Amino acid sequence: MFFLRRPIVSSQSDGVF
Repeated sequence: MFFLRRPIVSSQSDGVF
């Protein structure tokens, strides 16, 4: 649910982390 910049996986993989 963390998609601020890269809404690709729509999960918590490689976005805000």
